[in-house]
Order: sequence, then structure tokens, then C-alpha cells
Amino acid sequence: MRTNVGSVAGLDVTDSVLVLGGYGAVGMHVSRLLAEAGRSVLVGGRDLPRAERLAKSLPMADAAQTDVAVPDSLAAVLARAAMVVNCTGSEDPLLARTVLNSGVDFVDISAATAYLDALSSLHDEATALNARLLVGVGLAPGLSTLLAAGLHRDASAPGSIDITCLLGVGEEAGAASRQWTFGRTGTLFPDPSRSGRTVRNFTQPEVITLPAGFGRRRASRCDWLCMSWPAS
Repeated sequence: MRTNVGSVAGLDVTDSVLVLGGYGAVGMHVSRLLAEAGRSVLVGGRDLPRAERLAKSLPMADAAQTDVAVPDSLAAVLARAAMVVNCTGSEDPLLARTVLNSGVDFVDISAATAYLDALSSLHDEATALNARLLVGVGLAPGLSTLLAAGLHRDASAPGSIDITCLLGVGEEAGAASRQWTFGRTGTLFPDPSRSGRTVRNFTQPEVITLPAGFGRRRASRCDWLCMSWPAS
């Protein structure tokens, strides 16, 4: 059994994209889309057999045993990658710094405000290392940001934009996604509309009416979007 990264015919591991959490609920889609787009993919994760099973089903892919809890342990696999996409939900800036210090591009799908701010502070460091740092590429922020920007651009009288996300109406969330979401409960984040004030996640609910048959919902504030559930 391979303990780190193997090789497959035609796979240029020096130009591969390492997807951390590459077999998870989100990571598996990232791995598959990259592979189908013609990129060499390293499916990374602590469970090597799971990573290998997914890698075998993809073109130009291989498996890598990785543990983001020990960033220094990634040195060997980083030497074989041009880019890392973090889909693990781990929010340790040391992971990003370890990747960037290796001259490897770092992409993160996380949404927590404090973590994204910490990553953004690494921008100059990444530039000096000739590496690229990209954050806010998930659903929210990410797709929601593009939608909000488009609405603001096209509005005749731009005002504030509230973003609401419904949980449980699409694909089932993975274990890591559920843990990440529930882990926000009770934590504080800076209020973007009131300087110097903080908001406790999943508080300040208000009833809103959504289109497309979703009806009245009770939405609460959190540091990545407005959460909502059916209003009683």
C-alpha cells in the first residue's frame, strides 16, 4: 500500500492539483471536475483506501495520504503539486503558510470571516513567494458574492443586499460540513454593518418571505451568510 503519493502512467505529479479532503462531500466534486477538465489530480486525505478508490475512478488521478493537522508532514506531497485546494474545513492559517512557503498556490473554500481575514493577511507573503492565494470560492462566499455583485451592478439604486441560504434543500451535507456549521454555534463575529460591534452566530432571527414556493422562513445571522428554517 502506498503511504504517500504514487504515480500513474501519464500523470505529471509536478503540475498536479492536490485536493485536501478530496474524497469528502465537497472535495469529491472538486476532484472530479478538475480531472474531467484535464488536470492531474492528487486526491488527498487521511484515509488512503478511500482516496485510492476515488482516484481509480478518475482520469489522470492518484491518491495521497495527508493530515492537515500536521502541516509539516505535507512537505513530500507539496513537492509534487502546483496547487492545493483545501476542502477539509480545517481553518489553520499555518496550513496555508506551509503551502505558500513551498511555492505552491493555495485555494480555500472555507467561509469563516476570521479565518478568511487571516488568510488575506498572507497576500503579500504569497506574492513574494511567487505563489497565488485564493479565498472565497465556495457557495457563500463565492457564488453568492458574484450574484450580489451582479445585482449591485445592475440595480438602478443599489442598497444593502441580504444573502440567505436554505439548508437541506439540495444534496446532503457531509460530516465535515455539518461539524463546521454546528461549530459556529454561539461564537462571535464582527458586525460588518456596525463598526466595533459583534454578533453571536445563529441569533437575531427575523422572518422573511422567499420566492419559488419556499415561503416564510426564519433567518438568523451568522458570519458566512443568513441561515434559515421554516417559520412557525
